[in-house]
Amino acid sequence: MRGLTSPKSTSEGPRPVVVVDDHPLIRRAVVAALSQGGLPAFECSIADPDAAAAWIATLRPGSVVLDIDLGSGLEDAGERITPILVAAGWRVIILTGNRDREVLGACLAAGATGWVGKDLPLDEIVELIRRAMAGDEIVSHDERARALAVSREGAAGASRLAMLSRREREVLDKMVEGRSAQEIATDFVVSVHTVRAQIKSVLRKLEVTSQLSAVALLHRQHH
Repeated sequence: MRGLTSPKSTSEGPRPVVVVDDHPLIRRAVVAALSQGGLPAFECSIADPDAAAAWIATLRPGSVVLDIDLGSGLEDAGERITPILVAAGWRVIILTGNRDREVLGACLAAGATGWVGKDLPLDEIVELIRRAMAGDEIVSHDERARALAVSREGAAGASRLAMLSRREREVLDKMVEGRSAQEIATDFVVSVHTVRAQIKSVLRKLEVTSQLSAVALLHRQHH
């Protein structure tokens, strides 16, 4: 792996900054720019987020520039390892092309300092990273509050969806398809009365007052 170094090499002097990203060009460009500015910057190309966190933990705590998505199937990597790194004394700065407020809010809730967009010019990315390392706020108060609120709403929605029974979830899926109570009853070979009772139970557990709201909640969880 490129960028691995002995923990002893970072035991004194400026605290290290480690860039974790599955895109080599982005990772190396950010490391090179930070290094040119006099910072002890290293790249971490370990694909597995848990292994990456374990390696980073062997270094003197500093800052981690962390991509939210570390490849296929690892879309929650940022949220998963941020609290591990924060607990170990690292400042986590999210570097991402994902502007989904629910995802960003989850990272903030997990302890991340803020985020930097990959769509920015490299010099702006580096400047924001340096500011975050210095303890400056790089995300406005309003934007941070919105992201956290969306994240909390998403987590609450997921928790309510988890309360549905298997058949209630199947009924909800049919509602998403736009099928009526009569059509759902025909599909499941049960009475319309039974389906209507199941729909009422779905609405109650999801804490919504209409089928449209229930469908919208499920849609938000999938997008």
